[in-house]
Amino acid sequence: MIKTVFINIIIALVFFSNSQAWNGRGHMIMASITYNKLSPADRDSALTLLKNHPDYETVWKNGYNGWENDVSFGTYIFMKASIWADEIKWKGNPNHRMNESEWHYVTYKIQFPDKHDTTLNSSSKQPDVVWAIENAKNIINDKKESLKTRAIYLAWLIHLVGDVHQPMHCASLFNDTYTDGDKGGNRIYFKYGKSTINLHSLWDNVLGKSKQYKGVVEYANEISEKNTSNNLQFENNPRKWSIESFELAIKEGHLDGNLKGSDSKETDILIPEKYAENMKNVSEKQIYISAIRLAHTIEELNF
Repeated sequence: MIKTVFINIIIALVFFSNSQAWNGRGHMIMASITYNKLSPADRDSALTLLKNHPDYETVWKNGYNGWENDVSFGTYIFMKASIWADEIKWKGNPNHRMNESEWHYVTYKIQFPDKHDTTLNSSSKQPDVVWAIENAKNIINDKKESLKTRAIYLAWLIHLVGDVHQPMHCASLFNDTYTDGDKGGNRIYFKYGKSTINLHSLWDNVLGKSKQYKGVVEYANEISEKNTSNNLQFENNPRKWSIESFELAIKEGHLDGNLKGSDSKETDILIPEKYAENMKNVSEKQIYISAIRLAHTIEELNF
């Protein structure tokens, strides 16, 4: 009974949330952990650069009023930076022209039982999340670029390191049903009430949807307490990170080929009972790992 209630809570959070990488809450949790892991000097360097971001004065700084008791200013700015790349997806956003949809994912091929492929198409000029992370670092480190441009790409970096650790952003299922791929789980459906949800949304929103700052900080601290960086070797290698996420998509996302969803929104297929709880555990660990790696990446930047 308890497990059933737990699954229903997760599904409800997913169903009433927008699909976007880790959702806003997930990125904010990662940003909170990252900020806590940075040295005071690196915090100051990052925040000083972010002051040049186009949203800093008009949106971020003014928006902090009233939240002083819930979140530190530095953590708050990191949170706002972490969700900016998703906010500009919407056409009504004044910075929508800066949107780059292809930067949020990489399409590695899952083809059961054993024809998986992580080859990057070198002949294709279409960028992906691996390229975008490296590109962001290069621009931030380039003192010839304007402070505004470098600040924009620091916000991109904070966001994209989160994206590359979301398994469904690094894999697409190919088979007779999905001959051109399932688009990272967006075409695999499960029944929920009288409606449906897709696999990608399930993973995006598994940590909840509330962006209330105090709750985000508390959850970030909870995740940190449950994990440790002592056994986590840092390697500044976004390509390797993406393949790790791809492997999680195979094992945990698609259950080594045993997860059965539908390609139609008109489906009676339910999510397996133990799936949601395991997905939450995997996602918390990935959020933590991404935060540690982002902190190390920021430490290596040439501010």
